[in-house]
Amino acid sequence: MRVETVSYPTNFANTYFVIDEDSVVIIDPGSDGSSLLSRITRAGWKPLAILLTHGHFDHVNGAEYLQKQLALPVYVHHLDETMISDPRLNGADTFGFDGRYDITLSTFGSDETITFGNITFQAIHTPFHTPGSVSYYVKEKGWLFSGDTLFKNSIGRSDLPLGSFRNIHSSLAKLQNLAPETIVYPGHGPRTTIGTELSFNRYFKLR
Repeated sequence: MRVETVSYPTNFANTYFVIDEDSVVIIDPGSDGSSLLSRITRAGWKPLAILLTHGHFDHVNGAEYLQKQLALPVYVHHLDETMISDPRLNGADTFGFDGRYDITLSTFGSDETITFGNITFQAIHTPFHTPGSVSYYVKEKGWLFSGDTLFKNSIGRSDLPLGSFRNIHSSLAKLQNLAPETIVYPGHGPRTTIGTELSFNRYFKLR
């Protein structure tokens, strides 16, 4: 099992491909769906599902195209479901995108476990950036896909529509007990580890 990353210099989030042999789960397809589909096709992967860490457009933008082309389920926490088709709530208005995505969503509740093939994700509910923000934890490999909850030496914003500053520390508390060697794959920027963030991230130190 391995992770491949597509990173974007502006606007769009990191997209992650979690690959087990020839199967792949796509996390946060924020970029143009056709370019992501081309990568999947070139690699010969069999896509199983799309996971969204939250409902902002820069994590969602390619999901509609991929779903229509590949008939994939798209999973999001139920508290972010209404954001997907609302360009004001998902932030698309701010950056001049349409943001009215027509996606058939599969929703889940807090701290559920979701399995695709041999890949199991624990959806850790980490609200504050959005009400339904989650961090997907692959316990077997010690991987955490943190969306915009946790970045290298920082965290996501809480001043956007539906954000909640008061939930920051309770959400971070759910992550601080993970093993220090846990690799964090954030929504933006380079990867890090839980141990590194416990040592250097001031938002953990403020707890």
